[in-house]
Amino acid sequence: MSHGRFALLIATGTYDDPGLRRLRSPARDAEGLAEVLGDPRIGGFSVTTVVDARHYEINRAIQKFFRNRKPNDVLLLHLSCHGIKDEQHGELFFAARDTEQDLLDSTSVSAKDLRNYVDDCRSRSIVLLLDCCFSGAFLPGMKSSDTTAHVWDALAGYGHAVLTATNRMEYA
Repeated sequence: MSHGRFALLIATGTYDDPGLRRLRSPARDAEGLAEVLGDPRIGGFSVTTVVDARHYEINRAIQKFFRNRKPNDVLLLHLSCHGIKDEQHGELFFAARDTEQDLLDSTSVSAKDLRNYVDDCRSRSIVLLLDCCFSGAFLPGMKSSDTTAHVWDALAGYGHAVLTATNRMEYA
């Protein structure tokens, strides 16, 4: 059975909310990663890059990325942005250009929605690279004291691998 290799790179470094400081590296990181992943001698991925987009554009790109995939497709999603934890529930949100910190549910990308897109996807090989503060909070069942990388478990054969820049309590 044939398969495709697809990557979606989302980089947000510019924010309308003055409380979210500008990040210099997301766009550069996405550009470099796209070059490596897209090189047929190295990654051979079909790469889509979304830079400094609004929350609804990012949500749409992510949902489209995970829809209508085949079981043998290899998917890689890279998110580089501010990660914000909702203080009331501890839920992680990924900031977009138009994110308002006091309206996270309606102006950002929720980790809960991303988990749903991944769970509903038919691909058996999915890698998530989460480069943001509190990225370890993406996996609600993980203990904050677990510092083991679990990389070999996650990358052995089929499955979902989630590589985070921090644990659930750290700044990136």
